Amino acid sequence: MVEKILPRREATTRRLLTLALIGLVSHAHAQDAPDGAKLFARQCGTCHSLVAGETRQGPNLAGVYGRKAGTVPDYKYSPGFADADWMWDEAHLDPYLTNLRHSHNSLAAMTTL
Repeated sequence: MVEKILPRREATTRRLLTLALIGLVSHAHAQDAPDGAKLFARQCGTCHSLVAGETRQGPNLAGVYGRKAGTVPDYKYSPGFADADWMWDEAHLDPYLTNLRHSHNSLAAMTTL
């Protein structure tokens, strides 16, 4: 349903970022990987890392897909994420990545997805 609402370019960008974040860029998407990597570096990479154990301002995203929200060790989460009782899966990543500005400004809303 989201793809029907979003312009094709935004839907493609969302898919590329999702693939970069969850580390599931397959051989079939190899040509798209550089664009996803550039998008991640530009929009997410300042605060987040995909390299396990690397610390930045935001929580590490290595292995984020399937991980319980708010559980990276030694990272101080906002109450919305610290009390989350859901896993990072397609149902949660998709709306989060589709509207990052809104999501970053209302983290508590993420616990109700």
